[in-house]
Amino acid sequence: MLIDSYRGIKIFYTKTLPSLKGFDRVDGEVLYWYEMYSEGLGVLRSEWWPRRLTWLSRRELEELMEKYWEVRIKYSRPIPGAKYVLRRLRSMGVFLGSVSYRDDIPGLKIERMKMFDLDKYFDDILIVGDHVKTRSEGLRVLRDKHMLGKVYYVDDKPGNLWRIKRVEPWFLTINYRFQYKPSYPWDIPYTGDYMIYSLPEIIGIIKKDLS
Repeated sequence: MLIDSYRGIKIFYTKTLPSLKGFDRVDGEVLYWYEMYSEGLGVLRSEWWPRRLTWLSRRELEELMEKYWEVRIKYSRPIPGAKYVLRRLRSMGVFLGSVSYRDDIPGLKIERMKMFDLDKYFDDILIVGDHVKTRSEGLRVLRDKHMLGKVYYVDDKPGNLWRIKRVEPWFLTINYRFQYKPSYPWDIPYTGDYMIYSLPEIIGIIKKDLS
């Protein structure tokens, strides 16, 4: 959530994919919407591509996946204020842990964090699908391992916050809503315990709780 990589998704499906042999504009538009709904449900391309792109061989799927991530990374940008917020929270003595879903390619999620120099701000990093089975399990592991009191979880997908609160109601959830973006299929009304429109708002929330 510290990196905005959504722009690259649309570019891949609507511009890059139609330019590849065996694909056209309609393919790109249809698959883009499959991607949007799958993204909201937390279903990876490595899970749904083989069921929809049945005419491609395993090797061709792997090559397409590499191209997908090449484009998505190229157009990724850190969320405004991300590094500033992480530095401020560390200076306040706040433990910073990262629990996020894995990418299609093993090891790529942490590698992407390193590309944007974000990994160094975290005290611990867990990847769902590699280290733990769910986000809520990851939060429990960090809480118990580091003997944490209050635990805040920030996500731009309300569905993720809803699932966490269903099984771990004592975790505090913060819904980061992009202020300037098109509507995505996962933008459901649920907002968690807090709703923010800029990452620096997190500092105020935690400061208030610490005082």
